[in-house]
Amino acid sequence: MLEKWFLRNKNNAQSPDKNLNLLERTKLRILYNRDITEIDDMRKYFLNPYEAMYDANLFNDFHILYDRLISLKENNETVAIVGDYDVDGIMSTTILIKTFKRLGINVTYKIPNRMSDGYGINRRIVDELKLEGVSLIITVDNGIQAFDVLEYAKDLGLDVFITDHHELKVEDGDFKIPDSIGAINPHRPDSNYPFMLLCGAGIAYKVAILLLKKFGVYDEAIDRELITLAGIATICDVVDLVDENRIISYHGLLNYRTTTNLGLKAITKVASVDISKVDSYHIGFIIGPRFNSSGRLKTADLGIELLTTEDEDRALEIATELNDLNEERKTYTETGYKSALEKIDSNNLPSALVIYLENIHESVAGIIAGRIKEKYYRPTIVLTDGEENLKGSGRSVDEFDIYSSISEFSDLCLKFGGHKMACGLSIEKDKMDEFRDKLIKSANKYETDFIKKVYIDAIFPLEMVDLRFLDMLNSFRPFGKANEEPKFADNNLKFIGFNVLGKNKNVIKLSLVSSSNRVVTAILFETEDAFLKRFKEEFNLDIYDSIQKGLYMDIVYYPQLNEFRGNKEAQIIITNYRYKR
Repeated sequence: MLEKWFLRNKNNAQSPDKNLNLLERTKLRILYNRDITEIDDMRKYFLNPYEAMYDANLFNDFHILYDRLISLKENNETVAIVGDYDVDGIMSTTILIKTFKRLGINVTYKIPNRMSDGYGINRRIVDELKLEGVSLIITVDNGIQAFDVLEYAKDLGLDVFITDHHELKVEDGDFKIPDSIGAINPHRPDSNYPFMLLCGAGIAYKVAILLLKKFGVYDEAIDRELITLAGIATICDVVDLVDENRIISYHGLLNYRTTTNLGLKAITKVASVDISKVDSYHIGFIIGPRFNSSGRLKTADLGIELLTTEDEDRALEIATELNDLNEERKTYTETGYKSALEKIDSNNLPSALVIYLENIHESVAGIIAGRIKEKYYRPTIVLTDGEENLKGSGRSVDEFDIYSSISEFSDLCLKFGGHKMACGLSIEKDKMDEFRDKLIKSANKYETDFIKKVYIDAIFPLEMVDLRFLDMLNSFRPFGKANEEPKFADNNLKFIGFNVLGKNKNVIKLSLVSSSNRVVTAILFETEDAFLKRFKEEFNLDIYDSIQKGLYMDIVYYPQLNEFRGNKEAQIIITNYRYKR
């Protein structure tokens, strides 16, 4: 796959003070590349002060929610939270459950079933809550586009209050909000809240803390627990880790490491993660998927029960079940991914891929589409059989707005929704080919731009990578969207040999000679077959002969701490490489 490498140079990052040493200049350059150029902003970035979060009183309609909850408590009514089946929805729902229990308010909740209901509040849920005697529904992480359902709830005499972070519907240039008693959403055009990028649980957390304070039952212990849940969701929902999101995720991780929540302790233990070292990587790639697996393959109620149980044995039982579900999800994903690869002609790639896979679990279609997109850098949609028609998910590349594109022919779909980088849809099987043709035609206009872009923060010599360098980089954590782990490059490295490691032969340990004539080792996570095949295809030469004659390469990398038997060292992980011709 073609790649273009770009050395970031934002805000004249090339020219920090020459009196600074290389480490200090590199630190400043990384900050500049993240648009952090003022001393006060740098201080806020590194200290992540809790006090820098914004006042939740600025949320539109908060006063309406507060007043309604006062009357609800006085009249001994019940509030229901309607969430979503992903990590953000699970954490949002749990935050409000714990809050209302602390407030002494009767609370219940509903989560739609991913398979039978799909996303968001629906009539079935409304009917059930009406029968249960609920008088107020609060949506979290959904509801801002549920016009018909909320009108139905109103007709039944139910009050609905929306909290959501998704985009509002625009009709004839006007923003529309469903009929409800109020709506908290930072995307409202009349919003006074200064930060628009909170996830659903971020909003729920801010609302919860203000409610606890106004009702006079706030304490630091519940704040620590709730911000931990909000931090998990902020990382897993892949919102930008800037501004208030950075503060929430930072304090969320800090408090996770000392949490008293039995569910979090159990799931971390079952996942074989050292809770004292939990970082955004563990949340995004190890803990989060276990919560997601409940909503994908069974019911998100499992995740909520895990986080609210006060029984240690039950917590371990649920955590084990989530672990098993996640293993099942990984098996489904791997099987589907291999099937998808068999259907792709890599020598004749169209500008967009629409892949129909029989007999895969529909909940993993999006994961498979994402992996295919990463491998071939093409907008990708994976479809599979639903109950009556095809259902699927799409993932796109930066240069192609998949939502806007499909919107032009969405009449082919039975259901369709999404945003610039991802979509979900259902379609009749006999319309799949026409849909594929139209998507490819749309993507053809941008195909020349479909080249993977690799962004590098700085050129940094391999021989200078040490524990001090790692300590400096750790101050930039937590990493995530819009605050990615910095990447570095080194050039003209002599490649003098390699070893293949791992039982699956999927780790390559390269020996490289730097410009200062020092031998440095680096790790590449790639199979031996793929590594050798790439060289053969590029040069049609034997790699071992080429190494003997003198072979040079450029690499992009990040450093990582390697601990073994009490010894610590900085290890170089190669993410991209190219041979010098």
